[in-house]
Amino acid sequence: MINPESRAHFVGIGGIGMSSIAAYMHAMGFRVSGSDKAGASCIAQKLKGLGIEIFNGHSASNITQDIDVVIKSSAIDPLNEEISKAIELGIKVISRAQALKNALVGKKIAAVTGAHGKTTTTSLLGYMCMQSLKDPTIFVGGIMKNIDSNLRIGHGEIAVIEADESDGSFLVTDHELGLVTNMEMDHIEYYKNDDNLLNEYRKFIDIGKSTLLCTDDPELRKLYEVQDKFYSYGIQMENNDVSALNIRLLDHGSIFDVSFSDRLAMSVGIKMLKDVELSLLGKHNIQNALGALLAAILLGCDVELALSAMKNFQGVDRRFCKIGKLNGAIVLDDYAHHPTEVASVLQVASRIKGDGRLIVLFEPHKYTRLSRFMPEFAEVLSSDIIDKLVLTDVYPAGEAPIDGVSSDHLGHRICALNNVAAPVAHSFEELRQIVMLETRCGDTVLALGAGALSGFMRSIVENL
Repeated sequence: MINPESRAHFVGIGGIGMSSIAAYMHAMGFRVSGSDKAGASCIAQKLKGLGIEIFNGHSASNITQDIDVVIKSSAIDPLNEEISKAIELGIKVISRAQALKNALVGKKIAAVTGAHGKTTTTSLLGYMCMQSLKDPTIFVGGIMKNIDSNLRIGHGEIAVIEADESDGSFLVTDHELGLVTNMEMDHIEYYKNDDNLLNEYRKFIDIGKSTLLCTDDPELRKLYEVQDKFYSYGIQMENNDVSALNIRLLDHGSIFDVSFSDRLAMSVGIKMLKDVELSLLGKHNIQNALGALLAAILLGCDVELALSAMKNFQGVDRRFCKIGKLNGAIVLDDYAHHPTEVASVLQVASRIKGDGRLIVLFEPHKYTRLSRFMPEFAEVLSSDIIDKLVLTDVYPAGEAPIDGVSSDHLGHRICALNNVAAPVAHSFEELRQIVMLETRCGDTVLALGAGALSGFMRSIVENL
């Protein structure tokens, strides 16, 4: 274990997961420094404002003998010069997940994982705990709008964390309550095949004293067992511990009834809640809210206060977020980078776009993901919901190109399905010209992707 007053250096400190741990350790008394290729990013600058030393770029010279531990992002190459220098000097090198585990010693941990929806579910659960006066510590992989941060430092016993499944690090932290939103192949470079994916999720389930599964997901239904530690939620299956009924989807959110199983009703004191309000759009967010509500109840939160939090929750940045207007068109930004996520977001966009056109800008994220899901991406992006589609080049996220895998190949597949051209902007300058020419008053522009597209679109809107 590393101790306060030690010096900790973060390699890749500007990442959304790394930055929260760095800020937490700084607040706990550690002497923290870090490096990042995007040393001038908003996240890096915010850390600098806290008094954390930030190096712009990676260099062996950033690693000095007085550093006690080096914490590396999973996105960092093992041969990175700072990691190599630390090993040469005999400095301990640990992962982000190991650092988080160390930081949370003594906390009662509620860990949320899954292929989709974990950031929103983690944030909403954390907010429910806040409103119930549990004073939780919250680590989340996005900017939670209610606190304008990816970190809340609390003094209560509960810690609500987003557990990253992308590289198996969700198995490192010892959680008491584990919530799984869904299970679907995504991070092909790590899991390789479906059997490995299933086995890793089984290990996650084995860790916790309580396991919450969304039984709308057929893969999670395979993992559910009739045992006291298992709890279920959803909108499709009967006999869940928490279910949504009488769902009404609105332009500003949704209203639905919530029913509880007999064992939950005993602790809640009621079998059915009528006309529960959620501030988020889409059925997928009702699923997220049910999971958060179930977890909040098991953590001892007041139900009425949790429902109030659900109504007043502002969401997470880059999750169907309005970023401004362009030529009179509304511009929305979403982190969706998997076919399932894209489909969910498009359904929501189709409800709120009104009479104007829906213009979708899609930036594929990683060659391995595009290679694995090329047919699925083509199918969802050929939807007649979309009036105009523009693709960008693949955001590599450190990956090398794969022969036969590109946005041009994706565009050809889409055109073959719906006989409509799917042009590719091979630079952001080309994309800017297309967007400025195409958009008009009444349109809705939806930018999708987990790479650089979000920042680019925000810069266009802000500089008009």
